[in-house]
Amino acid sequence: MAVIDKKADFSLIGLGDPKSLLIGFRDQALREGWTVHEVAEVVREAQKGDHDHLVDTLAEHCIDPFGAADDEDDDDDEGGEVSSIF
Repeated sequence: MAVIDKKADFSLIGLGDPKSLLIGFRDQALREGWTVHEVAEVVREAQKGDHDHLVDTLAEHCIDPFGAADDEDDDDDEGGEVSSIF
């Protein structure tokens, strides 16, 4: 059950700890024009349970949660620079 009927272009891959997941999701959603209220609702719901609940909640609000967000060149993933959200 999605809290907000929106999806951010954010990948959960490589961000295992809860703080990184929440900050990364928050920053990307805000960049995409989500309101602070919308982001807060998703984050609040994500924090209501264990780590699996957090991941499931954020995944429901991502376009491709387990893919490579913002990866325009999917043909060559080797040897490229790792981009940072910070």
